[in-house]
Amino acid sequence: MKNVSVFFYILMLIVSVLLNACRDENVVDDYESDNKIAFIQIHEQVEALQTKAETILQAEPLELKDEGESQVKLFLHGSQSDGILFSRKDNSEETPQTKAMPIEEMYDRFKVFAQSYKADKPTVWTPNFINGIEVLKSENYTTNRYWPDAGTTIEFVAFAPSSGVILDPLETTPTFHYTVPLNVTEQYDLLFSTQQTTVSGGKPGKVPLKFKHVLTALKFVANADIKKGTISKITIKNIRANGRYNALSDAWTLSEKKFDFWVDLNKGVTPGASSAPITLPEQTFMLLPQVTSDDTMIEVEFTDSLTSTKRTLRAPLTNIDLQQGKTIVFKISNSNIIEETFFDFKWRNTANVVDYRGLQKLTLQWHSYAKSTYKGDEKESPLNWMVEYSVDNGTTWSASKPDMIENFQPQGLGSVTQQFLDLKIGPSPALQLTPLVDNPPVVDFNLSNSTGADQIENTANCYIIDRQGSYRIPLVYGNGIKNGQVNESAYYNPSHSTFTAHPRFWTHTGMGVTDPYIYNASIGENQQDKEPFDCVLVASTGEHLISDVKLAENKKELLFQIKRVYITQGNAIVAVRNKDKTIMWSWHIWVTPFREFMGQVKMRHVNRQTDKKTYYTALDFPLGWMTPRLDIAVHYSRNLQLRFTQIKTGKTIHLTANQLNRRPPMRGTSLLYQYGRKDPYPSEYGVNELKYYNGYSMDHKPHGQNVELSIQQPHVISNSSRPYRFVNLWDMAYADYNVADKLDVTKTIYDPSPVGYMVPPASIFDSFLVRMETETGDLKFVNLSHYETQNLQEVWTFLSSDKTTVYQIFFPTTGQYNTASTLTDTNSGFYWTAHPAGQKAGRSMRLDPTPYIRTFWDGSKERAMGVMPIKEEVEK
Repeated sequence: MKNVSVFFYILMLIVSVLLNACRDENVVDDYESDNKIAFIQIHEQVEALQTKAETILQAEPLELKDEGESQVKLFLHGSQSDGILFSRKDNSEETPQTKAMPIEEMYDRFKVFAQSYKADKPTVWTPNFINGIEVLKSENYTTNRYWPDAGTTIEFVAFAPSSGVILDPLETTPTFHYTVPLNVTEQYDLLFSTQQTTVSGGKPGKVPLKFKHVLTALKFVANADIKKGTISKITIKNIRANGRYNALSDAWTLSEKKFDFWVDLNKGVTPGASSAPITLPEQTFMLLPQVTSDDTMIEVEFTDSLTSTKRTLRAPLTNIDLQQGKTIVFKISNSNIIEETFFDFKWRNTANVVDYRGLQKLTLQWHSYAKSTYKGDEKESPLNWMVEYSVDNGTTWSASKPDMIENFQPQGLGSVTQQFLDLKIGPSPALQLTPLVDNPPVVDFNLSNSTGADQIENTANCYIIDRQGSYRIPLVYGNGIKNGQVNESAYYNPSHSTFTAHPRFWTHTGMGVTDPYIYNASIGENQQDKEPFDCVLVASTGEHLISDVKLAENKKELLFQIKRVYITQGNAIVAVRNKDKTIMWSWHIWVTPFREFMGQVKMRHVNRQTDKKTYYTALDFPLGWMTPRLDIAVHYSRNLQLRFTQIKTGKTIHLTANQLNRRPPMRGTSLLYQYGRKDPYPSEYGVNELKYYNGYSMDHKPHGQNVELSIQQPHVISNSSRPYRFVNLWDMAYADYNVADKLDVTKTIYDPSPVGYMVPPASIFDSFLVRMETETGDLKFVNLSHYETQNLQEVWTFLSSDKTTVYQIFFPTTGQYNTASTLTDTNSGFYWTAHPAGQKAGRSMRLDPTPYIRTFWDGSKERAMGVMPIKEEVEK
C-alpha cells in the first residue's frame, strides 16, 4: 500500500534549505565535510497561471452512460491545474505546488544514479560512478561516495520514492522503466531530477537536485446536484500502465498494453456542497501521461440512499490529454437518476370520529417507500417512519402513546404495498359537577384578575362566579381594559362614518368614551354626572344570591358578597349610579357550577369556495344558562393529533382523531339579549326568573334614538330598533351589511360576553349545514344529531356537517322577545351573531321543532334572543 504520509507531503523542502531554493540552483555550495557526496532537494519551479488556477479540459461535460446506452445518467465535469495537488498540514485549501509554496516535509529517501567522465562523454549512459544508491534524509542526504579529482564531470539522475523504477541499460541517455500499480492506494507521485556537475577543486558542496513531477494526478469531487448515496468504487479502464522515461529529455515512451486501475471507496455523497471530495488524497489516481484512447472508460459504482439500489455507470473517456505534472479534477453529477418518495397516511373511509365511549375502531391506510428509476428500470424500497402524538392541539409532541389510546401498535417499518393500521381510543373520562358549596371561598377577589389580585388584567360586562366570597369589580366600560392595557379599539374606530358605523361609542350621557375608567370620563356638564355615587342590585334570580352591593371607598370599584348559605346557580345585574340615581353602567353576574366545563367545544367553519378553515371555541353554554338538573356527568370532546414522519426524507403527515363530547340533554333556560345591548332579560321559566330590586322593574317602552338610554335602563326592553341602527355595536371594525364571509369580530364595550369571549361572527353557524336549499330558499339543516322534548322544552344537540370536526353543542329553546316585547316562540331557539343584516335587522340562527334550522335568519334588532359566545382567540 502507498505510504499516506508520502502522498500528503510530496516534494516538501526542509525549512532550513528554503532560502537556498531561491538562489542559482546550479551552484555547488561550500560544505564542510570529509569530501563525501551529499545533496539538497529542490522542488520543481512551476510557472503559476496568470489568470486562473485551473483550465477546463472541454466545454461540455463528459457523459457517463451505462453499458453503452445513449441515455445520460452521470456527468463528469473536468478541470486541469498546474502542479500536483496535495493536502497541507494546516488543512487549508489544496493548491498547485510551486516553488513559492512553503514546504514542510519531503520524501525521507530517494535513489541516485550517476556517470562520470573527464574527457569525451560516453555514447552509452552508464552508472559507472553511482549505481542506485539510496540516500536517506536521516543521514542528511549524504552518500558514502567521495568526490573525484578536479575536472571530472558527473551526471546525476535521482528519483523518489526509491522503489518501483528500473534503469534501462545500454541507452544513450538515462532511461528508466516504470509500471503504475493497478490499485490506486498503492500508487505514488513519481519525481525525477537530473543534474550535471563538474568538479573544480577546492571544497565541494551539496549537489542541488531539482525534482519534477512526471505523472498525472486524477481526483474526483462531487458536484452540488449529486444524488444522495454512496460511491463504492471508481475504475478507469484501458489505460497504458508502463513505459520508459527519458530523464534527460523529460519524455515518456509508453507500451501499448492497457490495464484497469481502481480504488475501493465507501464514500457517502450528499447534494448541496460543490466540490466536496470523493477521493481522499491517498486515493488520487497517479497515471502515466498520455492521451486516452477510444476504449478508455470510467466506471462508477453508486448506491442511492433511498432505495439502496446499487448501479454501475460507465462512460468513455476519449481523447483526454493527461499531461505530465498536472492535476485533473472530475466533478461527478448524477442528477438525472430519477428519485421519487411516496408517503401517505389517511383515515380509511375518511372516518376519524369516535363517540365518548370509544366504541368505534379507527383504521389508518398507509404506505411509505422510495422509487429510483434508471433507464426505465424501477427499484422500490420501503422507507421507515415514526409517529408522534399531541393531545394539546399540537402545542407539544411526544413519541410516547398518551393514555387516551387504548390500542395502537405502530411498527414504523416502511411498505411498498398499501397497509392498514387500527387505532382504538378509550372512553372519555366523566367530569362530575362540583357543588357550589364545596368550592373554597375567596376574599376581596378582583374579578378582572385571573388570580383575584389588585392589578386589572381584563374587564367585561359579564363575570362568571362558582364559589362563595367577597368580590369587587373595577368601574370600567365593558372590556375597556385588555391584557392590562387600555383597549381603545373596543370603543373608538376613526375610520368609521357617523351614520351606519359610529366612530366613538357613548356613555350614559351620550358623550363619547375617551377613557375606559368610568370615574375618569368627562361624561356631562354637571360634576355629579361625572362621579360614581353608589352601587345597587338591579335584578337577581334570588333575593339573597347577591348581597352587600356597594361602592368602594375609593369610588373606583363595585363591591358585593355571595354567602355560603345562599349560593346557588343564578344570575344578577349590579350597577353603579351617579348622585341623581342614574345608572352609569351595569354588569351581569352569572353564578354557575358549570364554569369548570366551559370553553371545551371546538367549532370549525369551512369556506366552501376556498376550503379555508377557521376554528372557534364555544363557551358551550348560552349566557346565563341554568338547569334544575345538577346530578350529571359530562364527557368533553378530545382530539388526538398524530404526526407521521418519513425518517429518511423528513416528510410529515398530520392526522387528527376526534372524540365526541357528551352532555345529557336537560331542561334549562338562558338569558335573552336585544341586538347590540349588554344587559340580559329573563325567559319564561321560573328557574331563571329575574326579580328586580331597589325600585327597578322589568318594562317595555321605546328608547327613542339614543343608545345612552339603554345604558341608563338595563331593566327596560326597547320596543324600537332605532337606538341599535348602528352596524358596529358588537363589532367595532364592522362597517357594512355584507356578512356572508365575515369571520372576525373586534369586541366592543357593549359586548355581553365574559372575559376572553365575544359574540360570534355571522358565518359561524354555517358549519352546522350542508348547503341544501329548500323550496323557500332556506338552507336545510341535515346534520341534526337529535333533539329531545323535556317538560315541553326542546333541547338541541349539533354535529358538524363536514363529518371531521367533532363536537356536540347544546342550544336550549328559550324563545324570544318579539317586536312587541312579548316572550314568544318558546319551542324554538334564537341566537344572535355580532353582525347586522341592515339598519333594523341582525343576523341570527333560528331553530324550529320540525327539526329545521336557518343560520342566516334576519331578526329585528328589538327582539331579545340568546347569545352563545366564542373565545376571542380564533385559529385560522
